[in-house]
Amino acid sequence: MESPAPPVHNSQTELEMSTHTYAALALIGALVACQPRQSSEAAVPQADEDLQMALSAFEPIPAEADLDDLVLTPEKVELGKILFLDPRLSRSGLISCNTCHNLGMAGVDVQATSVGHGWQEGPRNAPTVLNAVFNVAQFWDGRAADLEEQAMGPVQATVEMNNTPNRVVTTLKSMPEYVAYFEAAFPGEADPVTFENMARAIEAFEATLITPGSRFDHFLEGDATALTDHEKQGLRLFVSNGCAACHNGVNVGGRSYHAFGVHHRPGADVLPPGDLGRYEVTGEESDQYVFRAPSLRNVELTPPYFHSGVVWDLNESVAIMGMAQLGAHLDLEETEAIVAFLKTLTGEQPEVDYPVLPARTDATPLPDVIMDAPTEDGEQTVSADATMRTAAAANPIAAAQSRMAMGGMRGRGMGAGSGMHAGRGMGAGGMGMGASGNCPMMSGDSTGARGMGAMGGGMHAGRGMGAGGNCPMMSGDDAGAPATDCPGGDCPSPQPSR
Repeated sequence: MESPAPPVHNSQTELEMSTHTYAALALIGALVACQPRQSSEAAVPQADEDLQMALSAFEPIPAEADLDDLVLTPEKVELGKILFLDPRLSRSGLISCNTCHNLGMAGVDVQATSVGHGWQEGPRNAPTVLNAVFNVAQFWDGRAADLEEQAMGPVQATVEMNNTPNRVVTTLKSMPEYVAYFEAAFPGEADPVTFENMARAIEAFEATLITPGSRFDHFLEGDATALTDHEKQGLRLFVSNGCAACHNGVNVGGRSYHAFGVHHRPGADVLPPGDLGRYEVTGEESDQYVFRAPSLRNVELTPPYFHSGVVWDLNESVAIMGMAQLGAHLDLEETEAIVAFLKTLTGEQPEVDYPVLPARTDATPLPDVIMDAPTEDGEQTVSADATMRTAAAANPIAAAQSRMAMGGMRGRGMGAGSGMHAGRGMGAGGMGMGASGNCPMMSGDSTGARGMGAMGGGMHAGRGMGAGGNCPMMSGDDAGAPATDCPGGDCPSPQPSR
């Protein structure tokens, strides 16, 4: 499947359309607000009016997404599910799509901003993957035209999965089960295991992650009893105050772009001044602080809110939006009614069986957690440890001999357990005495007794003597404290960095 051409977004046109939509929905809301109080005998007409008002702005979620440009096959969806859940698409082997879009938690990670490679924090809150197929585009700024394009982004982002297309393809091709999955999902292709097909399979799976069957959907389908009177009050307030101008359609949002802070700009914690939103995509001045309106489906399950992810309370979020976008100061009774309506948008959550992932082989690239950015050719450097493990796969006997040669004598060793070598003795259990020079790279075992001139420090309890002369290779603890010269063997205790 070829990617459809990205839609051309004209911000001025979109804002004009939003204005027209707002005017129409505001008129509907005004008519609703002007209705006299209904007697109990008029309950049915009122319910009909509420339904007609709702149908003018919203649509129920269908049982399946109907997309003309996306052909779903069982083989493609199954492959996409496996890829979505496989952390080996990341360079570290720790982060999968499901890490930030957890399918057991409404498609989000319930973090202010997601944590990626090397514990880096991302700049924006992770939107839910549920019902994302109905959005006009993906990401808060709409920079990805569809789910296929979106799936390629986080895999390559250094702050997220920090991988490269070539390394992903090498990883997938190293496992025969994956090759068979790709051949079944993309029949007839000479080389089906490609980065693009990876994204297409993930897109196919994500297109199935929809949440029909909410109580609001039942209401839209004609069940007047699906909502309580309090929730219907919230629906009327949602429309009459203008919320539905941005949050409408099948996804109750996700279909248009809007400036954040139309009437009043929120504080810098809610609207960080350095994040210019869609402007970073289009370069248009009018797109500064413009973002795609998020879907409000399942919103009670997806805190924290806004692209900054700083507001955890749904009532507070509604109040902020009233002031920022509508110039409306909603009172507590009104916000609670609107929130009660929003909670009716929670649909049936998809149930996904966790698969047994394809088994790695000796050809599968090893996990790497170093922080180097990609080089000019798009590939990352490989850590020394990963290089050694790769060499071990090629010649395990030679690699074992090399590691043993680095270790020295195991056991008590010289001066063990007494005298100035207060740990396990010289080089015991660790890197050994080394080839030449004073105190080179000598460390102890993992319990803390480090030996003479140990990596962990010089003359102090449990760490060894610190040997005479300079110890240029001496550093702090495992977190990597700075190197220390220790003339005369008097090495001070280094300060740990964590």
